[in-house]
Amino acid sequence: MSSALNRIYFLVMIVLSYSHLAFGKTSSFKDTTFNVAVHVTELGDENSPTMVLIHGLGDNAAQDWSLVAPLLAKKYHVIMPDLPGFGRSEHSKESNYSPGNYSKLILAVVKKYAKSKKLIVVGHSLGGAIALSFANDNPELVENLILIDVAGILQRSVFVKHLSQFKTNQLQNLPASGLMNQVLKGV
Repeated sequence: MSSALNRIYFLVMIVLSYSHLAFGKTSSFKDTTFNVAVHVTELGDENSPTMVLIHGLGDNAAQDWSLVAPLLAKKYHVIMPDLPGFGRSEHSKESNYSPGNYSKLILAVVKKYAKSKKLIVVGHSLGGAIALSFANDNPELVENLILIDVAGILQRSVFVKHLSQFKTNQLQNLPASGLMNQVLKGV
């Protein structure tokens, strides 16, 4: 293919990859933690188990999930908020952008959009720190917690608390069981 055709093909692929979110249900609501309008995209049957996808840093926000969200929506009710300060959500001038405050926001999103009593919470990068904080603050709501490429455990006490809830035989089956056992000895 010529260089021009390669560029056209590349642009078409980008448009197609982001067009999946255009078919989802989009809405916004006024969040009280950040006092801004928060944009939310939903895909899938709302009566299916709920999966909350929390994006990392970047202006793409929930669109970072555009390639996997339609696949997940075949089995789950997928909820993807644009965190305040990112994507189509407003920027807050008066709030602290912290995992704890974002955790409160995720709780508000879940209360408004999720029908499931238990959630699968997925966080990427910054979203992983937020997901971890949310799981710590709301353990009764989280069935599964999935952290992807988290830049570091920002709240060690939360990480250690969740590790301590594993049974010893569960820890031994994990890849880094020796390291995790050493961490647990310090609890």
